Amino acid sequence: ARKLAWNTRSSWKPDIGESMEKILAQVQAEVTEILQNDHEFSRAVQDFTVTARVKEAYSTWKKMLHNKFDHILQVPDAIALRIVLNTKKDYEDEPDEVTRAKERALCYYAQEMCLQRWAPSPEDARFKDYIAQPKANGYQSLHYTATTNWQGEVWSMEIQVRSGEM
Repeated sequence: ARKLAWNTRSSWKPDIGESMEKILAQVQAEVTEILQNDHEFSRAVQDFTVTARVKEAYSTWKKMLHNKFDHILQVPDAIALRIVLNTKKDYEDEPDEVTRAKERALCYYAQEMCLQRWAPSPEDARFKDYIAQPKANGYQSLHYTATTNWQGEVWSMEIQVRSGEM
């Protein structure tokens, strides 16, 4: 069943939740295609996944209260994509630290490919490099807030990149 909401221009349009899911599906497919079709990335990667999520309602509500946001679309990471990759070993006895270094470099490369397609949010790009500066609990990942257009509207989303080891 399709959920519809009435807007002020006297026309029907999908609700925000449905739009979020459609945006994520579109961007997820596009990220996957970009990565699969990049020769350098394909040569270096063993495998990768691109997953998408809409932030849980409670976390979204807490962030809205904390930042005094009036609308869910003001939450920069209300929708997010996560790229998780693993690199190929160049040879059987390649030391793990060499493989991990290659994975870190590949994370930055994947983020750069995303940046070429989805510009950072002009209001608040929110670049977070938890690879160079891991969190106290050991968490490592690259995050940035990007924008995409959907049915004539600009939507914020977060793009995260990490290795399977991270």
